[in-house]
Amino acid sequence: MSFLDPRTNDSELEVQRIIHLQNIANRLPYAFIDTKKVTKSHISAENVPARLEVPEVTLTQTKASESKYARSVVDHLALKMQILERERSISSQLIMMLM
Repeated sequence: MSFLDPRTNDSELEVQRIIHLQNIANRLPYAFIDTKKVTKSHISAENVPARLEVPEVTLTQTKASESKYARSVVDHLALKMQILERERSISSQLIMMLM
């Protein structure tokens, strides 16, 4: 099936451009939002920023003392990483739509 969509220099440049723009968007999450001018809601959950800072951590082995039915720390962190990746893909799609 690869013969139907051969890679060209143009497509490679387009991919590199998308990756570059995605990196810029990830480094400047609040560049286009002036939070001082945003109207505050009486609902406190609405005032939380759309993007929360999550520290980069390495996944470690779970402790033997943990309950085997409880969700492990590794599973919990993996789930958070999946959510962050999904949010990043959505934001990159929005950027592409705005271009």
